[in-house]
Amino acid sequence: MRAIACMMVVFVHITVGTITADDGSTNYLNLYLYQMTRLGTPIFAIISAFLLYSSVRRSGFSLKKFISSRTMKVVSPFILWTIVYLSYKAFYLEQDVFANPERNIGYFLFGTGHYHLYFMVTVIQFYILFPLLQLVRVRKILLALFFLSIPFNAYWLLYAEASTPYKFFNIFLTHRSSVLHWISFFLFGAVLAAYYTEILTFLKKRWLILSVLAGIMFTALFIEIDPENIFSSSRPINLLYVPLFVLFLLSIHQFIAKIPLLLKAFNLVGNYAMGIYLVHPIVKLQVLRVLPPEFWDPPLILVTFLIILAVSMLVVRLILFLPFANFIVPVGKGKKAAPKTVKQGFGMETAEAK
Repeated sequence: MRAIACMMVVFVHITVGTITADDGSTNYLNLYLYQMTRLGTPIFAIISAFLLYSSVRRSGFSLKKFISSRTMKVVSPFILWTIVYLSYKAFYLEQDVFANPERNIGYFLFGTGHYHLYFMVTVIQFYILFPLLQLVRVRKILLALFFLSIPFNAYWLLYAEASTPYKFFNIFLTHRSSVLHWISFFLFGAVLAAYYTEILTFLKKRWLILSVLAGIMFTALFIEIDPENIFSSSRPINLLYVPLFVLFLLSIHQFIAKIPLLLKAFNLVGNYAMGIYLVHPIVKLQVLRVLPPEFWDPPLILVTFLIILAVSMLVVRLILFLPFANFIVPVGKGKKAAPKTVKQGFGMETAEAK
């Protein structure tokens, strides 16, 4: 799931700005890739919450360990890569990125150092809330919070407004990086963690139904796409589309697992996903200088995607040889066999721990 979310995000950033051809016509393949892969970013929110709540289920919650872990895996890479992208723009592209003091603050408060860094701020905001949210250990209450968050999240996406005396606080609440734009996705990830065994059992027998529903969803999404009305990841309908897509992916995992080569490829991309997320825009900028313009038009855009994905993975791999690499790019661990579990309280604990 993390691999698919990562590849979707890369597709979005590769196809942006390539929808209109030089002659003024529409590159429809690029347009459809750009719009249909908009589901990727919210999936990262779901995964972030799922992993945190799963960790609390297994090992309990230690505030000291949590702060240390999140600082190393997210806060440090965000700060470092914000500096990298700003330096790249200032010294390599010769852009005046430090002229405005308010804008300089915004780079770190709102993630505006580059177009993809805002979501790192969103995740950090969720981490700030998590010590309180993890106190909700009753699964039914967590489920209720998720359902209550859907209309709130939809309202905030449509009508986000803040009128406090503090300018930066108003921007903070209404900016696209605000966790209030994404809270339902985070809570859905928490619900997945809490009901994981039951959900997998339910989905395993109903993969065909989920496949049909996913087909209907993508058909509706396909019909909706219009070159005159471009939409983003932050829109109310995704509160339905994204959870449905995630459940569909969970339902078909049983079949992907039977194809070792495909599963290995997904695991590799998934483990490198956050590193790829951080480095691929700067890789894209360099590739843009090297590849002929034709590589950004259909159908070569698919080849360009593979090149940027492969080079991004190579860059991440090389970074891992550096000292303190985990402070630069967070990389997932290889999947290990899960121990047998037994039900208890909020979710599951290992049989060995019991």
